[in-house]
Amino acid sequence: MSKMNLRQRTTLCVAVVVLFVMLTGFVVVHLWIQSANQRIEGMYHMLAGEVESRTNSCLDLLYNTASSLAYSNDMQGALFAPSALERMQRLSNARNVLFDFELLYPDMRNIMISEENGRKVCLTNAYLNAEMNALDAAEPDLLLYAKNGIIASLEQVGAGKPAFIYIFPFRSALYRMPTGNARRGNACILYTLEGMLGKDLFQQGSQNFAVIEDSERAFPISLSMSDETREALLARHSDIDRMHIEGVDCVVYTFELPQIPWRIVYAIPRSDIVPFSANLRPFIYLLAAAMVVILIVFFNLFHISHSLSVLMTSVQIARLTGEAHSFRSASLPETRRLAEELNRMMDETQASYRLSAQSQENVYKALRAKDRAEMAFYRTQINPHFLFNTLECIRSMARHCGAEPVETLIRYTSKVLQYSLVSEYIVPFEEELENAEIYLKLMNTRALNAYDIRTQVDPECLKAPMISMVLQPVLENSILHGARGLRSRKFILLLRARRGKHGALEIDIADNGVGIAPDALARLRRILERERVDGLDRESIGIQNVVHRLKLADDRCEIRIRSVEGHFTLVSIRIPEQLTLNDDLRRTQSAQNDGFGTAI
Repeated sequence: MSKMNLRQRTTLCVAVVVLFVMLTGFVVVHLWIQSANQRIEGMYHMLAGEVESRTNSCLDLLYNTASSLAYSNDMQGALFAPSALERMQRLSNARNVLFDFELLYPDMRNIMISEENGRKVCLTNAYLNAEMNALDAAEPDLLLYAKNGIIASLEQVGAGKPAFIYIFPFRSALYRMPTGNARRGNACILYTLEGMLGKDLFQQGSQNFAVIEDSERAFPISLSMSDETREALLARHSDIDRMHIEGVDCVVYTFELPQIPWRIVYAIPRSDIVPFSANLRPFIYLLAAAMVVILIVFFNLFHISHSLSVLMTSVQIARLTGEAHSFRSASLPETRRLAEELNRMMDETQASYRLSAQSQENVYKALRAKDRAEMAFYRTQINPHFLFNTLECIRSMARHCGAEPVETLIRYTSKVLQYSLVSEYIVPFEEELENAEIYLKLMNTRALNAYDIRTQVDPECLKAPMISMVLQPVLENSILHGARGLRSRKFILLLRARRGKHGALEIDIADNGVGIAPDALARLRRILERERVDGLDRESIGIQNVVHRLKLADDRCEIRIRSVEGHFTLVSIRIPEQLTLNDDLRRTQSAQNDGFGTAI
């Protein structure tokens, strides 16, 4: 690759781009086909679930209606009462109940309640023969079929719409025969298929083809279709299939109705399920356009390569002859301007060469000064090493002598000093919190556990970025100034951290100490506003240093102080989720810490 010229590289790049476009096209087509299959399968599961739900709901309705009618007092009396007078009295009420159900459920075209001796109560005689034929065809061993009833074959009712008869067998519940046996009867409900499946179930696309088939015949239930189309649909038996219907590419779904031996075949145009065109011609046109664009780019790159070759030849001639104004190029305007800039650059280079010869001595002196400064910096690292090693030696001796409190104090002191000298400028909040807790333990040990120290930290705050050595000076001020002179109550110090708005880290440090005097509080707030305050005592240096380093790390950092003299002091710190720490400051801090990493 490194030995190829610009023209060869251009050809290779164009070939790679063409290959990439072809591969991308293949991947896009594959993903599109996969997505289309998922959408088609999802439509099947949606329709199958809806068919099952509506069928079960319809069967529940028919069972509840038939059983409530058959076992009502009026219907039992109209069919099974022993006296003619009682039957006539009950018959009128029974017919009124049937008419009420007809008004309530328009899809019930007829309801007939009959008993084995021929007595019957019905809404109309229009479909009487169909119901009687269904009763004759019903087999006794099917009495538990379809919600304790029988579903008869499909029939055509008014306007050629398919309907079915639901037969519910029942017995006399109020009147017994002298022998003690109960007389039998049947409740027949003529119900439309449209009422069971709904009008909108098979209207999902711009064209819909649906046919239902039972053991004897088949009926169209959506768009009118030819006999050939109906036979072609009925010939499909797989759950999902594909066929052309009247010149339309369709997806064919087959559903078996739950609890009923019927089969529904439904077809919908494929383009209604998959939004993208099925033949992918638009995408092919897009690929062809991309190839044309690639050829145009290749021609332009070839022209640019030729112009650069001419310019490179002139550069080589200028290097051999030493003539500063011999750069030339072809007719390409950009390369011509480049040649002019090269000629101008050669003049400026010669002038800068003379200036660089005069400044080399100054550069040498500056490097020497830098080396001396670095040596002084490394020498200052000896003191922390010596201090940490000495503390470790004292801690080991205290442990050897059994002075555990002394060992604990030295260990806490060593960790606090090590963190203050070795930690990075930006650390995770859990490191800053650990140092703060060690410092609080150290201070509480010195005060013989006179302080009640509490921490409330949300777990999601532990990995948040935090400026190091911020909590310790604030805690130190709270203990030294808040607990000083406090006699009436125990000193309580609370450190709380949580995630605030926009993911910012919000830290509250509160105490019930003596508080801050109003004039001192005003001066501290001026420091927080980064104003210069003259005459500050040494006790304000810590908070001033914290404010300076917070603002140095990110101007969005905030620190606020609230206090009521004699009652409490609250310091609130807000650190943004992402710190815009200056890169030079990061490198400087990292370089300073490199020498302290192995102090202990």
